[in-house]
Amino acid sequence: MYSLCRFSDPRGDIRAGLVLDASTVLDLSPTGIERLEPLLESDQVLAQLADLAGRDLPRRALADVRLRAPVERQEVWAAGVTYSRSKAAVSDGLVFTVEWSDDLTGDTWNSTGVVETAVDQGATERVRATVPAGSNAGRFVHLKVISP
Repeated sequence: MYSLCRFSDPRGDIRAGLVLDASTVLDLSPTGIERLEPLLESDQVLAQLADLAGRDLPRRALADVRLRAPVERQEVWAAGVTYSRSKAAVSDGLVFTVEWSDDLTGDTWNSTGVVETAVDQGATERVRATVPAGSNAGRFVHLKVISP
């Protein structure tokens, strides 16, 4: 399983990363990868992630970085998010799941009540996901991508 993330390093630079385990993220910036979207829209996303995971790239402790929103050009509105995904990635078994949480403590991410609508854009789909209203003033939302 591969977990992609965006993070800011101690200097505040925002980078793309590949989470290796519960405490380590692989910094993808030396490869020229500055955004997650091209990876997520790639027809060969699994092969690319496997290749990146095997490279000798800088490793950073998750405790030393700040995780950021996973999609750079996300459209956030009322109660949801919009993102793009590759049809080839979906057919290869990647699972894209929008999850929400009322707080960021513990294991509180949930996909209950999320409704997605996909619009065909050729090799990609533009997905709009709505999240149910919460009891708080707002909800945290993230996109989880899991490989088979």
